[in-house]
Amino acid sequence: MDDVLKAAIFIIALMGGGIGAYAGVTVVSVLKRRFEAKLEGPSFPSQELDAIHGLEARVAELEERAEFAERMLAEKAEPERLSRGSILDNQH
Repeated sequence: MDDVLKAAIFIIALMGGGIGAYAGVTVVSVLKRRFEAKLEGPSFPSQELDAIHGLEARVAELEERAEFAERMLAEKAEPERLSRGSILDNQH
């Protein structure tokens, strides 16, 4: 009976060691992948990248339109200020 108990303990110890080794390798590989992913930066699916690039292009277009509108308003306001300023200057 003593030999059977020793054999069972030995088998259980081998199984425990194998399970522990497997768990250790799994944890190390998961940590390695996470560390490498952090070094590479965030990864996005191609559809999301296309959407981001489309939004960047749209923002650039809207910025150009806003700048154009500002220039047009400034050109329109400048002659009015000059004409009003010259009228006031002539009156004094």
